[in-house]
Parts: sequence; structure tokens; C-alpha cells
Amino acid sequence: MDPLFAMATMPLGTMRRVPFKVLIKASHLRVPLFGGICRGCGHFPVHFLNDKRDGYAASFRTDPTLQAGVMQEVDAHVASGGVLVAFPEGQTSEPQDAHRLAPFRRGSFKVALRQNAPVWALLQTGTADFAPQGTTLGGYPCCISTRLVPIREQHDVEDATTADELAEESRAKMQHQMDDMMAQQGGAPPVESNA
Repeated sequence: MDPLFAMATMPLGTMRRVPFKVLIKASHLRVPLFGGICRGCGHFPVHFLNDKRDGYAASFRTDPTLQAGVMQEVDAHVASGGVLVAFPEGQTSEPQDAHRLAPFRRGSFKVALRQNAPVWALLQTGTADFAPQGTTLGGYPCCISTRLVPIREQHDVEDATTADELAEESRAKMQHQMDDMMAQQGGAPPVESNA
């Protein structure tokens, strides 16, 4: 659902001016209608070695042979001024922890470092109410809030020496903003953080 929400919250004028593409689990591209829309938009597949275990990725290791070509396309897209949309948690949060960000995967942060690209976060709350885990389609009435947050500007990205550092900095800033959003909605208490 994340790619659909990301597309739905992007201002139409921005989508017309700036090409953006999403890193999306390869198996999602085989889902009727949704997969066709994503393929038609040219979104980039992420080829996991072991794609599924009880609804969650069993391993976040990617197939190096299949993924190498995709990452060359991703780098070319970003180098040409395109926007890359990634979901670094890589899976759906458990319902009881929907407000708690899981550790981030590093692939998209490696792209940001290689391309000296700015990093922004699009945070959303309420999506777990729209499509609760275990439902086939979702679409339940709910209030979805979004917030666009700058993580690092373009000239600052080179300050991070590793993808691990950039990923952790991003996760900490996003968790702080998520806590603020939840507090404003009268939701879950803030998550304890080292940031």
C-alpha cells in the first residue's frame, strides 16, 4: 500500500515536473492492477532472495545478479534529477507497534551517498487503520495524516561517511516526527530513542 499512498500524497504539479520512481518489492509487481500500475510507472523492483514468510520478508538480502542491473538504473534515474522513493523499513509494522519505526535497510541510503542526493521523509499515520494487517484489500474509514520532513539537504549528504550512519540519522529524525504526529492526534506515547 505504501507506493499507492506515496503517489496519492505527491502534489500533481510536482509529479509532472520531477520524475519520481519507487523501489518496490518485485513480487508486488505481479499483483493484478496494482502491479500493472507500478510497472507502467516504471517503478524499480527489489529482488529479495527469499521473498515471503508469513507476510513478512524472511530475509532482506537481495539477489545480487538481478539487483545489480536495477541499481544501475536507479543510479541513472537519480543522477538525471529523478526522485527515488524508498520504504527503508522494508515491511509492515506489527499492529501494536505501528508508530515505532523498525531498523532501516541501507540500499536507498547508499544511492543517496553515491549521488550526493538530498534525503527527505514522507511520514504517514493512520494507514494501519485504512488497511489493517490480515485484510485482503482495506479501504476502511480512517484519518491519514502526512508530513514531509527534510532529513539532509544535498550539500550535507556527503557529510555522512556510511550508509549505516545516514540510515540511523534518518530513522531517529523520522521517529521524532512520528512521535510528534501521534501526540498531536492523541495517539501512542513517544518511543524512547537515543536521538
